[in-house]
Amino acid sequence: MINSLADIGRRMSEYQLPAYMHGSVARYLCHGIRPGGFLTAVITNDLREAVSSADDENLTMLVSWVQWFYNEAPALSWGSEEAMDAWVSGEGRGPEASPAAFRSCLLDSACD
Repeated sequence: MINSLADIGRRMSEYQLPAYMHGSVARYLCHGIRPGGFLTAVITNDLREAVSSADDENLTMLVSWVQWFYNEAPALSWGSEEAMDAWVSGEGRGPEASPAAFRSCLLDSACD
């Protein structure tokens, strides 16, 4: 589980997820900024779209992406289109739903 913002990139690296994707995940979790097609498909649990929109590196890491979100991301931040819409709107990012690390993201460069 992620306990601080510094953990986002470190934990993603431990899953060998591409470094060029870390910022998109951090911006989504911290600020509710909707990511591109591949990550949106992973977050909304759309396997067909994830496979069809992945680049070669992300395609080989698809299982790791799902494992990362399952094990590391706040449960309310992913799993369906409704979960993503709530997270983006801020409904899912309230104090009761997400770790303090995500609420204080503006203070950390991981989300820049």
